[in-house]
Amino acid sequence: MTTIIHLSVSVRWLLGMKKSKAKRFMKSMLFNGKPLESVDQFRHVLMDEIARGREMLPTSSACDNHDWMTGCKGHLVDDAGNVSPRTQTQTPISVGSAA
Repeated sequence: MTTIIHLSVSVRWLLGMKKSKAKRFMKSMLFNGKPLESVDQFRHVLMDEIARGREMLPTSSACDNHDWMTGCKGHLVDDAGNVSPRTQTQTPISVGSAA
């Protein structure tokens, strides 16, 4: 058995970025399905995530075992490459969602 761990990113690390780096990084994020328009909006969205108790954001919607405090909880893969189903229900992954 092998464990796959999906990459997650710290909300606080994102908030600590300099403006120039945040401007480049925010292009890879969507808020309610739309691109972010400014660094101020980027930081506002991240502060909302902190207020919702989310410390870690997934970098892919492929992770169905994401924990908002610690990141991907891991996915067991057998020798044949089959991923075992998740063991707990998680909130759908979407920055800015009402969940």
